[in-house]
Amino acid sequence: MTVFKYQASFPISSSLHKKTKSSVKLIKENPEGDKSRNMLADVVNSLISESLDYYFLYSLKVIGLNMLVRKAITVVVSPFKTAVQATAKQIIKKMDDKQLIATVNFIDGFIS
Repeated sequence: MTVFKYQASFPISSSLHKKTKSSVKLIKENPEGDKSRNMLADVVNSLISESLDYYFLYSLKVIGLNMLVRKAITVVVSPFKTAVQATAKQIIKKMDDKQLIATVNFIDGFIS
């Protein structure tokens, strides 16, 4: 397994933090079934959305790119975000309970 020496992070909203923490707790208590997988997919997709918005869209605003350029990049990022979210959902639906718990533990480890 690769050990990463350095980290990058992104801020998340208070509501996503609360949702993630409560979902992690509920999934750990009961990893079986579609409900847990759907809950995890929802959390992962929310994290994907906020991270892409932060790295691609917010960063452009901070560096001062004009609205037209930001809108053009939004048009490019949007289908990418949709594709990544759909892929994540499909992968999560196929996970066994052990993989589901490993994913939840991973997320719990980087959400502070």
